[in-house]
Amino acid sequence: MHSSNFRHLVRASDLTDTDVRHLVERAEELAEGGTPQVEKSALVGTLFLTPSMRTRVGFAAAAFRLGCSALPVTELRFDDKMSDAESLEDAVRVLTGMVDVLVTRSPRQLDHDWLRDFAACPLVNGGDSTEHPTQALVDIAAIEKFAGPVEDQRIAICGDARMRSVTSLLRLFGRMPPRSLVIAAPNGRGPLDPAGLIGQCEFVAPNDLGEFDVLLMPGLAPGTGPEILGPSERTAFSASACMLEGLSERGVVLSPMPVIDEIDNDVRKDPRLKMFEQSDHAVFVRMAILEWALAS
Repeated sequence: MHSSNFRHLVRASDLTDTDVRHLVERAEELAEGGTPQVEKSALVGTLFLTPSMRTRVGFAAAAFRLGCSALPVTELRFDDKMSDAESLEDAVRVLTGMVDVLVTRSPRQLDHDWLRDFAACPLVNGGDSTEHPTQALVDIAAIEKFAGPVEDQRIAICGDARMRSVTSLLRLFGRMPPRSLVIAAPNGRGPLDPAGLIGQCEFVAPNDLGEFDVLLMPGLAPGTGPEILGPSERTAFSASACMLEGLSERGVVLSPMPVIDEIDNDVRKDPRLKMFEQSDHAVFVRMAILEWALAS
């Protein structure tokens, strides 16, 4: 079957506003015990070529909770007798011919045009070099579950705003704007496409976030070369007790995880930190995504 008949989720732009609303609401229905709406014989492939725990295991868990089977693949075909490894394109074509939906994490950007012409089943981007739309949906669902409707929230993002999950999330915010949005990011770590951000977005220093309802901590790696950040520079972007003074009493702190050192240990017991609950709920978001893809 030609892939134009499938609904691929490669970029945030592949989701209509109706899709986003459906997936968030469907995830909540599934979390409350809703009945899965997929064929029990469906096979979910997971092709992960770079390290992952939450996304890889989360989609496998989602498949099992839907009553489907999961087929993990973690490497491309290669041995010493070959001049090079099998291409990503060939591997995707082979696997999409064997499963009903393929979740892929790739170290390079997925080629949307090629997928439309070549993939033999729906493909879901579990994170490539540019975007991570499924994590953006996890973030949106967590905001709405633990804080309330996105449009009512004063949202702060502190850390590396070039990260693929932040790129996808900002593209969704461009279509469903929060009440306000501030971003604190080091020089050279700002959003990939700032021109596309919503008008009320402000860029501030990490000690000048103001008052906010949701604090998103995407992480901040040291980096390499001219962009390397020293320990003191990175510490300024950590969620500390001082930073959380701006968080409303009903507010929440979210993170795609893993949390390394972007949240101070002395605030880890603050009940407003919801990163583990966010991770728990993410399984239901991934269940909704698989349902959505398999329905095409």
